[in-house]
Amino acid sequence: MLKDIQIVYSTCENCIRFMRSANKTEKRWEGANYFLQRIHIDQGQFYNTNCSFLVIRDSFSGYVHGKLLIRKDQKKLLNL
Repeated sequence: MLKDIQIVYSTCENCIRFMRSANKTEKRWEGANYFLQRIHIDQGQFYNTNCSFLVIRDSFSGYVHGKLLIRKDQKKLLNL
């Protein structure tokens, strides 16, 4: 019975036209060779508050640094 389904599926024009495409492979980042070569920065806000946070992660060492931000001033962010 499985072979019959495969035959019908492989010859059906609509099945071929609407068949699922192959899964795409995820692009991998190159590994970091030294400290602070590549960092990831995320900014978020606590639910229902005016307080935000900034999270910075170094790709080489895996070090994670977090900082609370009371205000989102550009000068304040640059001085962190």
